[in-house]
Amino acid sequence: IRALQKLKPGATIKSYVRGSWLTRDPAAAAEYDADTSISKDISARILTGLFDTARRVVSDAEVMDRPLLLFSAGADKVVKRGAIDRLYSNYGCDQKIHLTLKGARHAIFHDLCREEVCAAIKRFAVRCIENFTPPRLEADLSHPATNAEFAALKKPLPSPSLKGLSFILQRASLGTLGRLSQGIRIGHATGFDSGESLDYVYENKARGNLLAGKIIDHFYINAIGWRGIRQRRACMNQALRHALRQAREAGLPPQLMDIAGGAGRYLLDVMADEECGGDLQVLCRDWSESALARGRASASQMGLAERITHARGDAFDEESLASVEPKPSVAVVSGLYELFPDNARLQRSLRGLFRAVPPGGWLIYTGQPWHPQVEMIARTLTNRDGEYWVMRRRPQGEMDALVEQAGFKKEKQWVDDFGIFTVSLARKPVA
Repeated sequence: IRALQKLKPGATIKSYVRGSWLTRDPAAAAEYDADTSISKDISARILTGLFDTARRVVSDAEVMDRPLLLFSAGADKVVKRGAIDRLYSNYGCDQKIHLTLKGARHAIFHDLCREEVCAAIKRFAVRCIENFTPPRLEADLSHPATNAEFAALKKPLPSPSLKGLSFILQRASLGTLGRLSQGIRIGHATGFDSGESLDYVYENKARGNLLAGKIIDHFYINAIGWRGIRQRRACMNQALRHALRQAREAGLPPQLMDIAGGAGRYLLDVMADEECGGDLQVLCRDWSESALARGRASASQMGLAERITHARGDAFDEESLASVEPKPSVAVVSGLYELFPDNARLQRSLRGLFRAVPPGGWLIYTGQPWHPQVEMIARTLTNRDGEYWVMRRRPQGEMDALVEQAGFKKEKQWVDDFGIFTVSLARKPVA
């Protein structure tokens, strides 16, 4: 189906599902077969998207912490049972029940067992309300499942092992042929998590030595994580415009701050956008003087130097953040918290931001609740400190809990097509 989708965008797949496959109820089956509004043509894009999302949900079910009631039709001819069993086995909440409906077919709410299904739902809901168990989080609000994953990724793999050999070969490839790719060379030189690497990925233009280098670079910048990063930037632009518009409507001054903005190229793009207003004032903080110097040069070239200040600052210093002047109506933390596994830093940073932002102001923050290549990255790529780039994923619930603990109230969220990166918008209450 993926190959067909690439060859023919917009392709559809013919469904041969009949009413009798879905239900044992003759009347319901006949109604399905006679319904002309049900199309037999299913979008290939929807099918592949559904498959990818389902695979992500099953693999990441350990961080899901709300009560689960799961049904399986005993005579299901539409879906296989294996994925359902894996979901239940992986699911992280202790309050979970898996009911197999003997003889039932796929559409359980339209099958002869519908009353049994509804009764089970009612019993489960009542039980959950009477005996709700809060999600399992550590004292610092971190999730046990991703803590365990992080600890495992920091340990070397058993030797010898096929998985270990695979990563050795990948590292060797990146260090030899991979250096023909300009993006991989930048990653080796500055760290694959560096601002320079991100800037290169944002450009989305394959470059390298010889034709082979350009081909390698094409596959590198189109890895699923980098595609997600580019979508995160688009989501960030939407969040910024929404927050700035809301701040203006509330009568707040047009002040924006990014606490770790690097050179702040995207901030300059926002300032140059007429929709965001010609009076927007920006504070771009970062720990890297070289990044700030590049930002100042870019601002001068674009004629925006009078409206943006590039200042060195620690994004985890509560007092430094709390004392910034003028106070930002919109504060941004983009791609920073994901680089640090411990929550104590984030809690200090968020407390400082809550004190800095005026009542009614906004916080935009990013998250990385899931990544399909988290182990490959940890075993093969290095960060800006020259160490293996081992990430601790933060489930969205954990990240949101940290923001709420600081005093903000989340109101909106954007996510990329792959479910890797999120951009969230939270507001400081007026009273």
